[in-house]
Order: sequence, then structure tokens, then C-alpha cells
Amino acid sequence: MSRRSKFSHTERAYDDLVDEFGNLVEAMEEVFTAAKEDGSERLTELRGQAEASLKRAKARLGHMEKSTVAKARKLASDSDEYVHENPWTAIGIGAGVGLLVGLLIGRK
Repeated sequence: MSRRSKFSHTERAYDDLVDEFGNLVEAMEEVFTAAKEDGSERLTELRGQAEASLKRAKARLGHMEKSTVAKARKLASDSDEYVHENPWTAIGIGAGVGLLVGLLIGRK
């Protein structure tokens, strides 16, 4: 899988999660409006919809959290493996990044 497709998949999952929470907010607004205006039947129906939306959002958030943790562990494992296989390259990269950061900090 290419790096770009990984990012687009993550962006799509993020957008889906934002949409899910948007639906939850809308459902809760309807519940509050119904609580002011309507009887218990409409309120019960809207409350059920809001609960279902909340459960979906929680499930999606939990799935995204597990996925993110797995990706972070894989990235850490790959980095560790690379450093062990190429220690001098890793030292050179680290020194170069440190030099650049030092120069940028020193300019301010």
C-alpha cells in the first residue's frame, strides 16, 4: 500500500468520524427541541435515535483508536529494525536533523 493511500484512508476515516459526531449533535438538538415542545412519544423516539448515533460514534472511535495504536506500534517496530540494521545511517540522519533544528532555533 502506498503512503498516499494510507493517508487518504486515514483522512476518510477521520471525515467519517466527524460526520458521525455531526449526526449525534443534530440528534441531540432534536431531542432538546422535542423536550420543549412535544409529548413523551416523540421524545422517546428521538432519544433512541440519539443513543444509536452515540453508540455508532463510540464504536467508530474505538476502532480508530485500535487502528492508530496498531499503526504506531508497527511504525515504532519498523524504525527500531531500521536503526539496528543501519546504525551509522541513523546516527547521520539524527545528527543532520539535530543540526537543522539547532540552526533554526539559533536564528530566532
